[in-house]
Amino acid sequence: MNGCAYFHVFTDEGVNRVRNSKGKYAFLLESTMNDYYNQRKPCNTMKVGGNLDSKGYGIATPLGSDLRYVIIYCSQFERGLPT
Repeated sequence: MNGCAYFHVFTDEGVNRVRNSKGKYAFLLESTMNDYYNQRKPCNTMKVGGNLDSKGYGIATPLGSDLRYVIIYCSQFERGLPT
């Protein structure tokens, strides 16, 4: 599989992949859209951590996904925070 298989043209595609991935896929999207999809049925996604920057981007993962620990750890490491 080449790297392009991981990119989605439409937000719906990325969110659906998160929802169907069984915890093995995270999707980067604008925070307002992330909040929107997190509140829509089947309500099985979540935003991990805070916004990445002032532009308001966040990472969506399946609800309860272990990916959240990896993402939080990497985020703290990048900022020089204790991990």
